[in-house]
Amino acid sequence: MMKVVLVGCGAMSRQWLDAARRIEGLAIAGLVDLDAARAEARAREYDLTNAVVGTSLDAVLD
Repeated sequence: MMKVVLVGCGAMSRQWLDAARRIEGLAIAGLVDLDAARAEARAREYDLTNAVVGTSLDAVLD
């Protein structure tokens, strides 16, 4: 299983997340955006309940 973190949760992130869902063996482990509410909303939208959400890539990777 390959885990990835999506950096940036703006409009384009929907296309990235849709594509990621189609890749076997890929899991979205985290979402990062300067706007925490936007990252949290995208996680809810895509039912990423196990994803770490934050405003700092370093913090999400820890």
